Amino acid sequence: MQKKLAIKAAILVLTSFFFFFSCKKAEKGIAGPVLTAPSELQGKRISDLQVNLTWKDNFKDELGYKIERKIEQGNFIEIGETSTDVVTYADNKANMNTNYTYRVYAYNKSGKFGQYSNEFIATKHDIKSDKVKSIKFLNVPSELIISKFFTLNAEIEFESGIKITNPEGLTISSSSSNFTIQNRKIIGAKSGEGFIKLNYNQSVDSIKVSVNPIEEVSLIDNYLKTPANNHSLRVPVVIINYIPTKDGLTKDNSRAADYFRIKDRSIEEVKNALNNLSKGIKFSAEEGSKYRGYKDKSTLPYVGIDVIKQFNLYEMPLMPAKFRSPADYLKDPIHEPDYTKIFQKIGLQNLVEKLGVKEVWFNVSHLHKGLPTYDSKIHNSQNLLVLAESNMSSPITGDISNSYRHKDDLPIYAATYVVYGFNYNGAFDIIDFIPNNIHVRSHQIEIQINERDKSPKKELFNNLFVGIPFSGGKPKGRSGNVHFPPNALNDYDYNNTTPVLSDIEDWKPDGAGQKKEVNKDTWNKFAYAWPSGVFNDSQSNWLVYWQQSIPNINNNLNYKGKPLTNWWEMFYNWDLVNKTNKGLF
Repeated sequence: MQKKLAIKAAILVLTSFFFFFSCKKAEKGIAGPVLTAPSELQGKRISDLQVNLTWKDNFKDELGYKIERKIEQGNFIEIGETSTDVVTYADNKANMNTNYTYRVYAYNKSGKFGQYSNEFIATKHDIKSDKVKSIKFLNVPSELIISKFFTLNAEIEFESGIKITNPEGLTISSSSSNFTIQNRKIIGAKSGEGFIKLNYNQSVDSIKVSVNPIEEVSLIDNYLKTPANNHSLRVPVVIINYIPTKDGLTKDNSRAADYFRIKDRSIEEVKNALNNLSKGIKFSAEEGSKYRGYKDKSTLPYVGIDVIKQFNLYEMPLMPAKFRSPADYLKDPIHEPDYTKIFQKIGLQNLVEKLGVKEVWFNVSHLHKGLPTYDSKIHNSQNLLVLAESNMSSPITGDISNSYRHKDDLPIYAATYVVYGFNYNGAFDIIDFIPNNIHVRSHQIEIQINERDKSPKKELFNNLFVGIPFSGGKPKGRSGNVHFPPNALNDYDYNNTTPVLSDIEDWKPDGAGQKKEVNKDTWNKFAYAWPSGVFNDSQSNWLVYWQQSIPNINNNLNYKGKPLTNWWEMFYNWDLVNKTNKGLF
């Protein structure tokens, strides 16, 4: 009997202790009513592709929740998960024309535990029966550049609360000629300001957008912006391309005709041709500065061309040209760029004075009545345009250039710079348009070197180097010049096969250098590594070969007992040689 009473007492004590401990755990949140599933799953469609879900968290030690979805009457498939205590999920692949059913469950390290939540059904939504509450642009360009495009996005909010981006039936339009519109793509076509309008089911919104005619190229071609390795003198250059257009897509033939035929060409095609032109000019300058590099491929270049800025002009202010020519096509009023306005817009003064820019390569398509394609029905006399081949602006000497010299056609800064007018109206029909423009720059080399020749009657350059007889006439037998190789019978006779004796490869002022027979095969046999896509011919090879013959650093030559200087300084360091009165010897 006593034993039974003792057992009952022990059970009572254990029961009391268990009850007390359980209560304490409950007070601390360790135990309590057990819920085996997340609850109150609900959702809301907020767009044509998105449903947002929420539910109640009924667990304390879950790692997160997994979300399952079934389409129409299909099977449930897991579509996502959340982390601990996160009770929201956005399904952004839920087409509003489909019924979806959702459910969620908790999981931990062991996997799923507890039960599924209640199910929530997101039903189809017929947007056509929904009324528009508002319409607005989601992105607004502060400014467009001609030929550049901007893709507009618009949001429509409906009275149901659903918001849809770019729904079917949305139209974007403009009555302004400032833009070309292709679906949602807005392309700058003409400078100025214009309105762009959204329309969806007669609900409208509009914005004002300005268009800039000048593009600063953000990604300059890597070859153009990389000076030749191991150069001695870096030469900063600015490139300006004039590519007129009416629609931002194609070249405007009424302002920039091709030479032999008029054909619509995309702006990208023109840009590619002009990049190749600039590559050819750069290569010829760097390769040509390798003194007698045709003898030794390891010869280092004296200069490295560095294109530090590049601009595309799609509209250009013009002014009456200051130069005239007896040529018939120049008897009519012609124009040239308004350099002052253009250079002010691109900040050229700072580029020249602070960054040391020495050359501006201005690429334009000449338009004049002498072109085979000139057509008065297409071309307006107000657009006739011809640039001087070279044009110097110098605070020290004034304009010492190969073309027409004027004091006030270019703005004068604190340092000298030269503008080259490279013509590309033959870019698509005349394959030697690149050599022709290398030719243009080579003339300026002649002019500046000859200008600093202080020998009697300037004999050192013209007579002794070029080979023009003292009595006058054509160069022969020495180094030649831009128009005349040593064996030339006429101007531009770069393909003459007749050999003549010349000392060009061992030139000495006193004529004591070794002579050899030269003809077109001489300058065409050297494997100059012209960049890919750059056309080269006998003319371009001659000009590089000729430039490599110009006395450079360490030339070890003498004129009447005086050592020759580096003649390239006369071309690239114009201000310095004039301030120090430096010449060819």
